[in-house]
Amino acid sequence: MITGKIILKSATKLSLDQRFGNIAKQAPPTPRIPQ
Repeated sequence: MITGKIILKSATKLSLDQRFGNIAKQAPPTPRIPQ
C-alpha cells in the first residue's frame, strides 16, 4: 500500500512536470524580472 502510494505520487509529479514543460515550450518566453 505504502509503496503503491509513493509510486502514484512520483507518477503524478512526473506527469505534472511533463505538462508544465509542454506549456512552457508552447508559451512564448516571458522576460524574467531580475530580483
